[in-house]
Amino acid sequence: MKTPPLRRLPATSHLLSLESALRKGSITEAGKELCLTQSAISKQLSQLETHLGVQLVQRTPNGVLPTAAGKQYLEKITPLLIALEDATMALKTAPGRGQHLRLCVAPSFASFWLLPKLSRFQQQHPEILVHITTQTGIPDLTAAGFDVAIVNAIPIDQRYNRDTFLSVNAYAVYAPSLVPSIADKPLQAYDLASLPLLHQTTLPNAWLEYFDAAGIHTQDAVHGPRYSTLALGLQAAIAGLGCALLPDYVTEQPINEGQLRRVSHPAYQVPTPYSLVYARQQHDQPAITTFKDWLLREARQEATDKPFHSTRPGGVNVKPTPDSS
Repeated sequence: MKTPPLRRLPATSHLLSLESALRKGSITEAGKELCLTQSAISKQLSQLETHLGVQLVQRTPNGVLPTAAGKQYLEKITPLLIALEDATMALKTAPGRGQHLRLCVAPSFASFWLLPKLSRFQQQHPEILVHITTQTGIPDLTAAGFDVAIVNAIPIDQRYNRDTFLSVNAYAVYAPSLVPSIADKPLQAYDLASLPLLHQTTLPNAWLEYFDAAGIHTQDAVHGPRYSTLALGLQAAIAGLGCALLPDYVTEQPINEGQLRRVSHPAYQVPTPYSLVYARQQHDQPAITTFKDWLLREARQEATDKPFHSTRPGGVNVKPTPDSS
């Protein structure tokens, strides 16, 4: 086997400084991330440019930008740095065995649905370590170093496969303190039209569609505060700030504890189901296939264990979806 010409390679620390500075667009911010001074980062970048004989970074009054050569070099070295980190973590966390799956998922879905179930995956597949990072939206898997992402948005990037595993219905919930004068009386859909409504930022028309499905006309369906995550909407509802449309996997515990009450119908079907997204060239990667199959089984099992039918024909609060694209 040919010995790598290590003397031609730059120091890893210099490469990390380059990656951080260009990703953040700032030498100062790169120093904060790497626990180095600004002058140390600048020195490492200059040494790297001298070593390679080409300018990589363009310094501007507002920060740093890559030159054409710097952008091309960064695209080449970033996957290598990620692979080096993966190999290091694999050795430290599971010496001599195992696969690693780097997962990106929305914070609320991770907290309320995925993490309570993940111990079963670990028991069934101890050879796979799942590393979780939370983020909303669809990440750039390659640039961010993720193998897979769980999203409830439709990716338009043709580089990705999308396997849908979970469709979700949301139900109106409210705190008894919101209506203290009739706290013992279960509310119906028509009662909600006169109460404050809490909205999800990603579903601005949810309440309007909810009342349309119930045959209720109200001009206040789009009014009210908006929250960026399900967790924030849940806490706002528990605090008695208004009614929220939330799925059962988020509200089950506070309903059981008496903090919230649910209006059983109609159900609001969230238009974008949850899907597992990954790069097309990784469709046969064993850890991804194993995790995908497990997600589908968990979704099916949950639908079997908790069949809650809505007023819509065939509607259930949480149901798996076999289709993929």
